[in-house]
Amino acid sequence: MKKLSLAILCMFLFVQPVFAIYNVFSENKIEKTKVEAFNKKMEALTEDIGALAHKIAAFNKPIFEAQLTRKEREYQEWGEDTVSISKVVWNRVYAKDKTLVLAYGDKKKKFEAIILKTNDPSFSFSGLRVGASIKDLEHFFGDKISNIGHIKGNTTIVYGPYYGPSGELPSTISIICANGIVSELIYDIGFEIGRDGMLSEKAVNFAEKQTRKMKLSSINRALPTYFNDKTLVTILTDPNKN
Repeated sequence: MKKLSLAILCMFLFVQPVFAIYNVFSENKIEKTKVEAFNKKMEALTEDIGALAHKIAAFNKPIFEAQLTRKEREYQEWGEDTVSISKVVWNRVYAKDKTLVLAYGDKKKKFEAIILKTNDPSFSFSGLRVGASIKDLEHFFGDKISNIGHIKGNTTIVYGPYYGPSGELPSTISIICANGIVSELIYDIGFEIGRDGMLSEKAVNFAEKQTRKMKLSSINRALPTYFNDKTLVTILTDPNKN
C-alpha cells in the first residue's frame, strides 16, 4: 500500500487541471462534433509544443542534472504486487529566457521532456502564442471561451485534448490566461509514461525554484482529483500563485 500511494502521488505531481466543458461522453452529434474539432486543435498544439520540448531536452545544455536513487526508480504497474525498476536513471532541468523543461533520461543519457512551461511571446505554436487575447483563443478554437475553458475570477484555463472514453491519457496542453491574455503555455506528457519511477526529488525541487524565478506557474502542486458523472474533473486553484 505504501508503494501504491507513492505512485499516485507521482502521477498527480504534474497533472494539469482537467475541465470537461464539453461532455466527452455525449452521444449527441452536435456535441461530438464540437469535441472532435476542439481535440484536433489541441492535438496540433500538443504536437507543435511537444516537438520544441523534446528538442530542448535532446540538444540543449541543462542547468541542473540529478541521478535518481534506486528507490525513486521503483514502480508498480496498476494491480500488480511486483516492484520493478524503471529504465529512467537521470533527470535534467533546462531553463533559458522564459522557458523551462524538466526531462528524463536512460543510462545512455538519451533525454525526452516530461513537461515544458513557457511565457515567451516569441514562440508561435500553430499560430497561438503567449500574449494572445481571449478573442484570439475563441477565433482559434471557433467557439466561445465559456464553452472551451474553465473560468475562475481573472484566471481562465483551456486544457486538452480531452480524455477519451477509452481511458487513454495522452500528452496535454494547458493554456493559462490572466486578465483576458494568454500568460503561459504548458506541455505535459500526461500519463503516457507513469510518473512513478522517473522522477528525482532533487530535480523536481530545483525546477520548482526555477519556476518562481521565471514567474511561471508551480510545478510542484498536486491537484485534488475526482470522477463526477464519468468525467475526470479537478478542482481549480490559481496556477499563478506559487
